[in-house]
Amino acid sequence: MITLTTRCDVPTDRIVTLKLPEGVEPGMHELIVQVNELSESKLSSLFDSRSFSSDSMQLAMMADDPSIQHEIGLINKEFLPTENDGLEGI
Repeated sequence: MITLTTRCDVPTDRIVTLKLPEGVEPGMHELIVQVNELSESKLSSLFDSRSFSSDSMQLAMMADDPSIQHEIGLINKEFLPTENDGLEGI
């Protein structure tokens, strides 16, 4: 299962197009869509330059990028067997 998180401005026709990451194989899938409305205060705090440095903002945007989330999932899967290496005696 892949979890995608993104933000978008929903237009008046309410049509939003979603491009899935390369790791999603063609074929039948179940997609679950959850819509969380961002309040003005949440939205302004997300982009308030006083609460985020430039680097922090870029990192936050990267963390929300579906392709980066997919890549992190692949890396986690690859290194999962080695997580406890050297910790057996602890």
